[in-house]
Amino acid sequence: MTTRQQVNELCRRRLGDQRAPYAFTDLQINQWIHDAIAEYSQFFPRTLWAEFTLSAGQNPLDLSSLIGFQTILRVEYPGGVQPPSFLRRVLRSQTTFFNGCSVYDLDRDEQGRWQLHLGLTPQGGERLGLTYQADHLYPASDETHLTIPDRHLELILLFVRMAALQEQLAQLGAQSLPAPSLLSVRALNAARARQEYLEALDKARRAEGESVLVTGW
Repeated sequence: MTTRQQVNELCRRRLGDQRAPYAFTDLQINQWIHDAIAEYSQFFPRTLWAEFTLSAGQNPLDLSSLIGFQTILRVEYPGGVQPPSFLRRVLRSQTTFFNGCSVYDLDRDEQGRWQLHLGLTPQGGERLGLTYQADHLYPASDETHLTIPDRHLELILLFVRMAALQEQLAQLGAQSLPAPSLLSVRALNAARARQEYLEALDKARRAEGESVLVTGW
């Protein structure tokens, strides 16, 4: 894993912005890194696991403790039994949902907090295991390690390069009389950077999709 400071330095190297006076501040680059992480999370979320010890009758289960929660992949309940028992997702609006069936549903409460609804009534001390997807974390400081795997750091660098060139284009376009030739070059560079990023993103998505394929024997 790589720290935010290391990614910042890689971005500066890619932008050719390593000597003062800098074209971009650390604040700008770090913000673009965070923006890149936000977009990356939509395509490559983290897969995590959490375990809850339930109270008697606890239903629904508040999931607000799961930072960056996106969706549920699997619910193991009750936990610790062999073979494992997994719940099936069913819409809570169905009349059979609360008839003691091994099912679950997911929704938000009035405050927008995620809740897990169970078709079974929990007994005190029972465990529930949750496999879920979540956003990648934003690094809290320069020393914080990104949760993005190093094999995908190129996507972060390309995103930051794209954002930086778009920023330069916007600044030039805001001038009262920008030089047409320079404006054209900046627009072309920004467009190329965006295309390079999108192509790398598509390649990474296809590679990840291929890696989860299982070939039968």
